[in-house]
Amino acid sequence: MYAFSFFLPIILREGLGYSLELSFVLTAFPPCFAVVVVMTVSWLADKYRARGLPVIGQGLLGIVGLCMTGFLDSPVPRYIGTFLGYAGAVGLVVTSMSWMANNLRGDGKRAVATAIMISISGVGGIYSSLVFRQQVRYIYSREVENCADRDL
Repeated sequence: MYAFSFFLPIILREGLGYSLELSFVLTAFPPCFAVVVVMTVSWLADKYRARGLPVIGQGLLGIVGLCMTGFLDSPVPRYIGTFLGYAGAVGLVVTSMSWMANNLRGDGKRAVATAIMISISGVGGIYSSLVFRQQVRYIYSREVENCADRDL
């Protein structure tokens, strides 16, 4: 999630060839799409009382989007990949946290488990800032593979 939110303007500007202003404008739309996807998946998961399949689906959606962004050549499909990747990454955190909260009894256990999950999720921001280096900004294939492995 952090790799997309931190580096999306850079990816849009230098990787996809958009101007500085347009890259910042285009950065706003993937999170909006992610909200719609996350709300829909969360509603369906609650309606059918299933958590495992939505978690797997969100993870696969994130991996597909990340691979589209990293490995395709045309700018439009790569930008569509940012929508899917962002929705998968955000949805994976939300769905996993609700699954965890529904399976723990007691407020203390739930609070500690939530803090641990958020802390581990925050490591993704540190990881992405170390993996996506400026020296290799035009060839992110190895970095995309590392983030996809982390998503699995």
